[in-house]
Amino acid sequence: MAVNVEELREIAAQRDRYLGQLNRLKKLGKQTTCVEAAVSSACETLNAGTTSFVIYGEPQSGKTEMMICLTAKLLDDGNRVIIHLLNDSVQLLQQNLDRFQRSNLSPAARNFSDVIDPDYSFASGFHVVFCKKNASDLAKLNQKLERVREKVVIDDEADFATPNALINKGDVTRIGTETSDQQARNDDVIKRIISDLRLSPRLSPRHEAVLAHYIEDMRLSVAEAARVLKPGGKAIYVVGENTVRGTFIPNAKIVSAVAERAGLSSETRRTRVLPANRRYLPPPSTRNGQESLDGRMRREVILSFTKPD
Repeated sequence: MAVNVEELREIAAQRDRYLGQLNRLKKLGKQTTCVEAAVSSACETLNAGTTSFVIYGEPQSGKTEMMICLTAKLLDDGNRVIIHLLNDSVQLLQQNLDRFQRSNLSPAARNFSDVIDPDYSFASGFHVVFCKKNASDLAKLNQKLERVREKVVIDDEADFATPNALINKGDVTRIGTETSDQQARNDDVIKRIISDLRLSPRLSPRHEAVLAHYIEDMRLSVAEAARVLKPGGKAIYVVGENTVRGTFIPNAKIVSAVAERAGLSSETRRTRVLPANRRYLPPPSTRNGQESLDGRMRREVILSFTKPD
């Protein structure tokens, strides 16, 4: 059987992407010590099971070259899908794409607009994708990646480089929640809780991701309450139950599920109807407003839990 030597060389080169990128930098007369330290630390952190961390670098300190090398190492380590998020600027996106493509990294980096095509598949092979940080693009990319369980997301210039007028108010924009919503949605425990809710009609992928994020927040909150409670201590939650786009969300069932997993025992449950004139946000008088708010929250549930002795 004939052997295609060039094809074998190409396969071998793909297994040494990281070494190839370091050699490229050295041929350009650039020091690689800091790059190697950053890449090594990042990979060790990922291998230890950490799912979110920060790599900090001063402006013009070689962050883009480090990102290229980190991407190469992640690919070498078997990570098939790597997403780079950048500030919402077409010019910045193209600039970074050009630098990645000039590095001859394999596979070549792609614009997110290429991969959301219905014919594009993440089912096999390796993929490096660049996407701007705006809500519309991220929502489309999340939907495309819905069935891709394992992926690495690199948020380039995640701090002050992305304008966010809500930061000083302690609030979060829609853009800032897209990635974390998707991560929560892939959690096995959260998936089981959502499945047990038996929601009908089913939520859209976006609304299900937001629900997953809520469950994750409640799981952390209730776990902390369980930790600080003395044996025999009680925790009481007043939970509003609502409807999203015609789907009833039994939030009390969610709180009960995370409380059970936190080691708390359910003691009592009481439900009360919320009169329209006694709500914190009374339904507006207009017909459309009445439908949008009155249909969302009509009752609350008082749940009591005890920490076993």
